[in-house]
Amino acid sequence: MFPTDTNHPYRVEPDGGYPNTQLRKGFRILSRSWLHPGIVTALVRGKFDAVVVPGYFDVTLILAMLYCWASGTPLIYSGDTIEYPNKPARKWLLRAILKRAAAVWVPGSASRALIEKCGMKNDRIFEGAYCLDYTYLKHSLDDRRLKRNEFRRSLDIALEDFAFLFVGRMIPERGLTHLVNAFAGVCAADAHACLVLVGDGPDCDEVKRLVSAQGLSRVRFVSPTDFETLYDFYAAADAYVMPAIKEPYSLALAEAAIAGLPIVTTDSVGAVADYVRRGTGIIVPAGDPMALKNAMLELSRDESAAQAMGRLGQEQASLRTAKWAADQLERAVFAAVSSSAPGRSV
Repeated sequence: MFPTDTNHPYRVEPDGGYPNTQLRKGFRILSRSWLHPGIVTALVRGKFDAVVVPGYFDVTLILAMLYCWASGTPLIYSGDTIEYPNKPARKWLLRAILKRAAAVWVPGSASRALIEKCGMKNDRIFEGAYCLDYTYLKHSLDDRRLKRNEFRRSLDIALEDFAFLFVGRMIPERGLTHLVNAFAGVCAADAHACLVLVGDGPDCDEVKRLVSAQGLSRVRFVSPTDFETLYDFYAAADAYVMPAIKEPYSLALAEAAIAGLPIVTTDSVGAVADYVRRGTGIIVPAGDPMALKNAMLELSRDESAAQAMGRLGQEQASLRTAKWAADQLERAVFAAVSSSAPGRSV
């Protein structure tokens, strides 16, 4: 849908021998939604046995769903929606989609809980939609740790410093102003703490202004970088922090767990249920800078305990492999096609 999107340098190009159709003639509807009229033609020509639709916000995706319902093609809905209060219209739309979906493929257990609450049978819900390649990332990060000290020096981070990392687009939902306020308290109590913020976005200037106003010289801003370079930051960090007020999943949190970093996160992040368990990190209430500060200090003041948390979190992350996710998708397709035509082979 977005072949020239410069905001998301995707890891995998659509090749590898699989047929691929780019929907090039799209245009924006309202502020964020897109319409690609060619989606219906592509689906009609493809004569697919099942269609996986990722989300429902774009008009293009709604058209794909309408095609499935009109043609009787099994629909596998894939989305990262989790439970949020005061969103009745969104929940109503989700329920309407689920009534006509043959199966669901979601990132993790937080999305699964909402989907089940909205009426989908548990045996039609499968996880792993946003799964990362644990084996590849683990080996890549292990190699990068060999140059960890060199990379830290390039960021002006001393070997004895405790470096917190955040990676992501700087938008209001990520709660970065809360993180800056929390880190000001951390710096006052721990002179060796530092914070690395990788990314940009509409809140970037405000975050930089707040950092400057509070005189936080221990904050490092890094522009968005390609994924291969990005993993250097995980290898160089001592802990990961996710201050989000609302975050449906967070692949960065999953990457941090694979990197073996202890995690400080709020309770409004969807991936928490899958990657942050007792002993692997600290979960604090969203929008509470004081709780965030205390959790960060707990890690920076006891580095050995923090490292033990990271190792435990990495073990937890090792259960969610690319093979596991592929098996889950296969099961979702089998369930969808079988439910639409009992006895049909897949």
